[in-house]
Amino acid sequence: MQPVIVEWLDAHQGEGYWHALSDNDMDAHVIRTCGWLITEADGGKPGHVTVAQNVDPNEMMDHVIFIPCKMVERIIGLEPIHVV
Repeated sequence: MQPVIVEWLDAHQGEGYWHALSDNDMDAHVIRTCGWLITEADGGKPGHVTVAQNVDPNEMMDHVIFIPCKMVERIIGLEPIHVV
């Protein structure tokens, strides 16, 4: 599996009280998710970028997120490093 960082646009809310619409944050809310890319061939969800935070030797996974492809801005492949 390939380690990656996925940058994607998230929905977010404005202020939780009465305010002028011009006071809202108009910038995109970009999230960065880091983990193991799970392709559709390996069980990833169709139409989504599937990323697992942890994978054990038996390929059991936890903290899996399914990001709709239309929300993905960019995927950055990471190179493994070896710590001595």
